[in-house]
Amino acid sequence: ERILRTKEFPPFVVQPRPETGGQIRLSGENFVDQFPCYFPSADECSKPEVWRSQLKKRVTRGEQIIEPTPERIVFLEDLRCFADDLYRGQLGWTNPEKGLFQKKGSSGYFLSVRSDGGTTVDVNTFWIDFVKPDVADSVSHKILESLRGTPFDANTAIAEQWSLERSGVDSSRLKIIGRGLQEVYAFTYPSCLEHATLAGVDRYPTKIGYTAYFNGGLPRIQMQVSDWMRVELPQALLIGRCEDGRKIEAEIHRRLKGHKLRDSVGREWYASNAVELESLYRELTETTI
Repeated sequence: ERILRTKEFPPFVVQPRPETGGQIRLSGENFVDQFPCYFPSADECSKPEVWRSQLKKRVTRGEQIIEPTPERIVFLEDLRCFADDLYRGQLGWTNPEKGLFQKKGSSGYFLSVRSDGGTTVDVNTFWIDFVKPDVADSVSHKILESLRGTPFDANTAIAEQWSLERSGVDSSRLKIIGRGLQEVYAFTYPSCLEHATLAGVDRYPTKIGYTAYFNGGLPRIQMQVSDWMRVELPQALLIGRCEDGRKIEAEIHRRLKGHKLRDSVGREWYASNAVELESLYRELTETTI
């Protein structure tokens, strides 16, 4: 008898609706195993299964991939960290003028699409599929129905009840703000918070970083804490979603230059706090979300 899995799935727990609204927070692995989703069949797709690799080969040969007319697509990835209407099963159209392209700092290939909800966004080719216009509504309905009552429910109020806490990161103090497919994140350790409280100071060691991957903040925090250093769980403080994470991160670092911790284990550690970082993020992104 084959053993396919030896570890239990991480637990999903019901959480109160977040202050910011529309901010589905999911990180971790094996979502597909726990919440199987309907995927378009070959007969329902307007391109062959290997369309992604075919387009990549054409780009590698130096071709400019621009389709003459918009094509019907369906979202296979939940992108509500960018806009509320970008749920799995949402339909849309490609923007033929922009074509296939690569983003700086990413190895993936992107297309510009406009959802039926009115949002225009650049998507990785693995986040969508091409569907035949005459069956698009049927495909969308099948996907939406397969995800009812799950963290990927198109009903945001239902989806927001779910939150998967990533093992190895304490997110009890975490605040998620902003919109975008990149994330600026900040974390500290409980002992740093405790020491600041006992010393009567409002600043404590805080790591400030960025990731170009949506929903990537918590995984990045976990990756940066080696097993041999993990005497306590890192305390996630802030995730600011945005579209230019590296620029925002660099500006926060610049403004906190006088508070940089020179003798810290690792780079990008500053004496700061969650309130200050949220204020800086909001100022730099001019968001009130």
